[in-house]
Amino acid sequence: VPTVTLAPTRACRALDMAHLRRLADEGQVGTELRFKLTAGTSAARAASVAAAVECSSAKRVFRPAGKHEAKHRAAGLDRWWAVKCSEANETLSKLDAFLAKGDESRDGVEIVEPALVVKMSSWEPNDPHFSSQSHYSSIGLENAWELTKGSPAVVVQVLDTGIDTSHPDLQQNIWQ
Repeated sequence: VPTVTLAPTRACRALDMAHLRRLADEGQVGTELRFKLTAGTSAARAASVAAAVECSSAKRVFRPAGKHEAKHRAAGLDRWWAVKCSEANETLSKLDAFLAKGDESRDGVEIVEPALVVKMSSWEPNDPHFSSQSHYSSIGLENAWELTKGSPAVVVQVLDTGIDTSHPDLQQNIWQ
């Protein structure tokens, strides 16, 4: 995922906007800009970043984790925010304009990046929430589906202490 690190300011000049424009021309830039606040920056800063970007109000990328929120904070997941632009072709112009506003507009922002659109294979899963689960692209799941769609002979072990064993999607599919 193309990422620009905003501190120091020189890093903004190193952002490969030409590459991002090519991705946009290929339809691979979505309508969302994501940003990570620097450690110690108030979450209220996300609203002012959203205003500076001139897109929707900021929403956390990783939802509050309840009893596991301390672990989210330790990993910095609570510092990731996203804003939606109205159209995909507007995303890069909003990013350009934000970067051009100068250092003051970027205070407290560690990273900013456009969300990319992953081209799926012709097969799509029957999960109605698949499109909202962006973590699948980060592990290359679509490429794995080109090799196999699964088999009952394969056992997958998930080690996750935060799993909700009473969730209806998992009740019949989890070994305890």
